[in-house]
Amino acid sequence: MFERLLGIDTAVLQQCTTAEQLSYTLAVRCFAMVVLFMVLSDAYFGYLFSGSWWGILGAGACLGFIHYSIYRLALITLTTRPLAEAKLQTEVVKKINLRRVLPSLAGLFRIVFVGLIALAVSFPAATALYHNRAETIMQVHREELKATQEHDGGHTLHHEDVRFPFLVFEKLLAEKSFQFLILLFTLAVFIPLVLLAKLRNAATSTYTLKIQEQHRQVAERDFFACLLDSQHHIDRHFGGQKQLRDILLYDDPPFNTRRKNESSLTFGNAAEFRTFLNRIGQ
Repeated sequence: MFERLLGIDTAVLQQCTTAEQLSYTLAVRCFAMVVLFMVLSDAYFGYLFSGSWWGILGAGACLGFIHYSIYRLALITLTTRPLAEAKLQTEVVKKINLRRVLPSLAGLFRIVFVGLIALAVSFPAATALYHNRAETIMQVHREELKATQEHDGGHTLHHEDVRFPFLVFEKLLAEKSFQFLILLFTLAVFIPLVLLAKLRNAATSTYTLKIQEQHRQVAERDFFACLLDSQHHIDRHFGGQKQLRDILLYDDPPFNTRRKNESSLTFGNAAEFRTFLNRIGQ
């Protein structure tokens, strides 16, 4: 279930502490419950539109799959780390600690997408608890439209059972209890995201670091295997005129974070800079 839902490697997870394993188990179970909640909510949204089993099955399958895919994509990125992730110095983190206060651009996109999905599924879910009231609102509106059309030209509605889900949302949104349910369901959808984000950024969490190291080793093996194949081709067809290892620009391929022979720059103070300008002017 871990690998199918969120791509978590259970073999690597078993190397972590018991507390971390239990935390990931809780996050995965919450994710499964949220997915079930989204599918049921989307199915009821289809009922609000059509009032038929075809609408329920169609919306549950199509909208449920779309919401599940986007939601899973937002969460699965929290179970891995970039291969060439920049590591902040401990002194800087202790001093400013901005990383814990401000979300990254990727984190901001996660919040936005998950928030939109949460709102999309929270409205039908909250409306399901007001099912009779919703049906009454749509029936009253149909009667009002019929009365208006009969008065104007003697016409009736094109479809006698036409439905108005967004009118239901508008009417129910004026009630405090409905607003509270929307807020409650929205926060519930965010629970797996919060749990996984906390696990990823925790100082004692080691799963994502182990996975990162494993993925780095795979990337290095693939890179150097390709490098050896290319070198063999050069040796065979060009007499080994070039050694690819010698012309690499970086010390840590394929991640390329440290350039070869990179000189460290030193900066002087204001007095030294004025001395330098005076020396140029002479």
